[in-house]
Amino acid sequence: MRANLAMALHFHQPIGNFDEVINKACDNCYLPFLKTLKEYPNIKMTFHFSGCLLEWIEKNRKEILDIVAEMVKNSQVEIMSGGFYEPILITIPEKDRLAQINKLTKYVENKFAYKAKGAWIAERVWEPSLASTLNDAGIKYAILDDTHFLYSGIYKDKTYGYYITEDQAKTVAIFPSDKNLRYHIPFKFPVDCISYIRYVAEKEDDPILVYGDDGEKFGEWPGTHKWVFEEKWLKNFFEELEKNSDWIKTLTLSECLERQKPIGRVYLSATSYEEMLE
Repeated sequence: MRANLAMALHFHQPIGNFDEVINKACDNCYLPFLKTLKEYPNIKMTFHFSGCLLEWIEKNRKEILDIVAEMVKNSQVEIMSGGFYEPILITIPEKDRLAQINKLTKYVENKFAYKAKGAWIAERVWEPSLASTLNDAGIKYAILDDTHFLYSGIYKDKTYGYYITEDQAKTVAIFPSDKNLRYHIPFKFPVDCISYIRYVAEKEDDPILVYGDDGEKFGEWPGTHKWVFEEKWLKNFFEELEKNSDWIKTLTLSECLERQKPIGRVYLSATSYEEMLE
C-alpha cells in the first residue's frame, strides 16, 4: 500500500488591503505555518503567493520571504506562478493573461531563484481556452478541483492523479484537488486525515491525493489559529505524516509530474469549485 500526498497552499491578500490586516495574517498564519513546516524538512509542499502579497511581504515582512527562499533552496518547497494580481483569468484579454502570468513567473525567479512550472487559477474559474494561455506562458501544470472532473464525466476513483488537457493543440497538465481532503485539512483530527488517505490507498494503486486550498485556513480563519497552532494541530499532522512515511510520500506537484504518467486526456467544462457554483 502506497500513497502520494501533494499539498498546495495558496496565499493571497488583495492589493490595497490594510497593513494591519495583512500583518495579522502574517502573525496568525503565514509565519507560524512556515516556521512549523521548516522543522519537518522531509515534508514537501507547493506554495502559491499572489504577486501583490509578495510585494507587500518584501517591503514589510521580509523574514517570511527569507524562510520561503531557504525552503525552496533545500528543495522542500516549490513555488507556483499565476496571475500577478490574482485576476479571474478568463475575464481579461489574452495578452493581459500572459502579461500577468509572466510578471509573477519573473518575480518568483528573481526572488527565489526558481523557475515556476505550475500556475494557480484564481477561484479555480476554468474555461478550455486557458490551456493554450498556460502553455504559451511556459506553464506545465495547474490545479483545479475534482468538481471540474466530475462535471466532465470523470468518476471520482479516476481523480487520484493528473490529466492532460489541450486547446489549439497546446497542452497542460491538470491536477484535481480532492474535496474530501479539503474538508479534512485542517478541520478534522490528524489521525482522521491519515485514515482518509489510507482509505484511498487501499482502493487505488499508488494514488496521488492533491490538497489545493487557501493557506489562510491555517490560522486566519475564525478559531483556526488556536486549533492549528496553540492546540498543535499542524505539528501533530506533520508528526502523523512522518510516522506513516513508510507508505505516505509527500511530493511537490512537479515531482508528481516527473514520477507518474497522466491518467489520460480530458476536456473540462467551463466551471469552478462546488462552493463557488452555489
